[in-house]
Amino acid sequence: MSNLEKIQEQTSAGPIAIAFDYQFYCFIVAALEMKTGDKVGFEVKDDIHIEKANGKIILQQLKHTVSKDSKGNPSNLTTLDSDLWKTLSRWADMIKAQQSILDNHAFCLVTNKGEKNNEFIAALDLFKSDGKSSDVIEKIEKLKNATTDKELKVYIKNFLSLGKKRITSFLTNLIIETNNDNIIRRIKQMLKERHYNDTIVDLIYNSLYSNISADKYLEIKEGNKFEISLSDFSKRYGKCFQQGWDKQKLPKREIQITPPTNLTEQIFIKQLIDIGELDANSKEIISFTAQMLEATNRLQNWIDNYDILTTDLNMFKEDSHLQWENEFKSKYRSIKNKINTGDTVTNLESEIKALALDLLDHMRKQTVSIDNENLGTKFSNGYYYSLSNEPKIGWHFDWENKYKTA
Repeated sequence: MSNLEKIQEQTSAGPIAIAFDYQFYCFIVAALEMKTGDKVGFEVKDDIHIEKANGKIILQQLKHTVSKDSKGNPSNLTTLDSDLWKTLSRWADMIKAQQSILDNHAFCLVTNKGEKNNEFIAALDLFKSDGKSSDVIEKIEKLKNATTDKELKVYIKNFLSLGKKRITSFLTNLIIETNNDNIIRRIKQMLKERHYNDTIVDLIYNSLYSNISADKYLEIKEGNKFEISLSDFSKRYGKCFQQGWDKQKLPKREIQITPPTNLTEQIFIKQLIDIGELDANSKEIISFTAQMLEATNRLQNWIDNYDILTTDLNMFKEDSHLQWENEFKSKYRSIKNKINTGDTVTNLESEIKALALDLLDHMRKQTVSIDNENLGTKFSNGYYYSLSNEPKIGWHFDWENKYKTA
């Protein structure tokens, strides 16, 4: 290996990224395993936590390795594995901070590492059979004395500082799951067992992964906790399971519309007045406002009721904006060329307004769609009015300078 390759390998975040992916996949597994009344959380109480309907809380720590043994399998969780003792020490800190945590919590270490000749796990299994915690504690003391790793000694010592009573209670509620590899295959198998149809498993999996991942990112970005109950999961992601089946049309619920007091102060109305489509007394101001409010309220209602997926919503927004952007560039290509050769917006104002009306007319003929469902002319017009009200689009060549900073 060259010096350059060594430096690149040292700065590579690949193993760390995979560990985060592994944690997220395990979260999906926990979500799919939920029963009525359950809730799962990502990076809230622990890497993952599962709140059961009976009040029991399962804390999960996830440990992933990319190291392989001679047979190509993930390396083993050894007796003095840092992942093991760092995790136990962390949970010991939680217990010391709030001893009552032992009353209703279980502790689960999940790893893709193998299990072979792990003396601690063997002692734990024996304790589960005979209930003699003193034997486990004695084994841990020997391990502490045997290791020369200073950091490991600190972890083990911290765990032992809980004392026999708390260690006994903790060990009773400790689970160590090894060999938890092939997590994607496991998720797909769970989906297959739910739907009995191999042909749509990948469709469901891709949709589910994309939407949970997007929602997790957005929730955490906003400083919110990412927790999902079974009810939330059904509402948010139920549509993911419809992949491959007949699609249901978006519901057309009755939407209350409350127009603003000063209609002409709306940015989208100002834009239309500016290009000569309206004047301040035009009757169409009311109908255009109603179209805009109906479109925005209906879209928000679909979002609030999880009638549309995050991925479908993002695609809809991108495609709608691109339709306008492409036509805007086409309409104003000649204007842009003239300005680039020294002309000014002021001198070209009458030509710009004519092109702006052409652009508006063109966009009014376009229809937008969500998940291949055509939403019709009225909704489409209202949606483009809403974009010009934010404003994310405009009709005049110089709309950004005129309205975006307003």
